[in-house]
Amino acid sequence: MPAQVLKQVQSTFGINNGVLEISILGNEGTHDLSQNLAPRVLQTVHDDDFGVEVKFNSVPSSTYQMQGIIVQGAGYRLRFETYFGGQTYFYANGYGASFGAQVNQPIGGPIPAYLRVVRTGNDFAFDYSYDGSTWTNIVTRTVPVVVSRSWNLRC
Repeated sequence: MPAQVLKQVQSTFGINNGVLEISILGNEGTHDLSQNLAPRVLQTVHDDDFGVEVKFNSVPSSTYQMQGIIVQGAGYRLRFETYFGGQTYFYANGYGASFGAQVNQPIGGPIPAYLRVVRTGNDFAFDYSYDGSTWTNIVTRTVPVVVSRSWNLRC
């Protein structure tokens, strides 16, 4: 299924040696999380089990920098990401869906390059890896939703 690029703030998208690059130009100051304006690539998926694994070559190092995966459907978004807020954190939350308490956990070391979200039934597992082979679970939540888009790679 083809991907869709959403570019709601001044940003650039490109592919360099098979690597997708998304950059935000300057300090946008318009990153209202409730509006979901971050530049991103969306992939339409079937409402079924899936897994998405991504490697980030960048490291959030300034306040409010974040990168991760969004799963969405009609009226909701699930966010799984790393961000910088004085130190680096794992973050997971649901907007418009029954997600439970948000995860806002300090990483306590170098930021991992790989993030993964795996959906099995209504369970969403958020994992990380430093090498792409050995994975550690951050959180698994049961969220009964109908998925229409995933692989929302965002920065």
